[in-house]
Amino acid sequence: MDVRARITAIPPLEDVGFREFELRLAKGPIAVGEPGSGTYAELYSKDYLVFLDETGRLRVYVSTGAGWAPVPDELYPQPPHPGDRIRHIGACFDQAARLVLAYELDEQVYVYQWDPITRQYVTRGPFPGVDPVIIQDATIGFYPPDSDVLLLHLSADRTRLIMRVQRELYNTPHEVAVFPRPVLLDQVN
Repeated sequence: MDVRARITAIPPLEDVGFREFELRLAKGPIAVGEPGSGTYAELYSKDYLVFLDETGRLRVYVSTGAGWAPVPDELYPQPPHPGDRIRHIGACFDQAARLVLAYELDEQVYVYQWDPITRQYVTRGPFPGVDPVIIQDATIGFYPPDSDVLLLHLSADRTRLIMRVQRELYNTPHEVAVFPRPVLLDQVN
């Protein structure tokens, strides 16, 4: 199999004074919060950068093709927990073209997502575990109808891989794998 790293001509962010941060790439909508007719192109054709800065503030940037532009703060509220205490963030966009964030706080996993019924962001969890990874399965299958946001995380003892599904409000833990010794779960975009 011939595997090559993804190459992009997009320059890095300008020097904004950050020393270290977790950076997540996510495929997202042409316009945040505007799903259009729900096609793959409308929902997942743009590249987004999501990270917590050194103050713990959530930042989101969208690719312009020649650089990165900040997404207005009003399109994604800050998580309800202190950003300087949360770790291992994960990000994707849902079928409503809204940002979904997963993160760990004190060996508990949380999902911060748009609720179309209340029309506001809500917190799901906590779920016991560490190292959350969140993906929109439409970005793998290229088919938004019947797609779901999938949350993967390790058990608190790091020996089981758990999957939770958006349509179940992430409440049902599905055990995907068991490991003979503790492991780390990381993200690849």
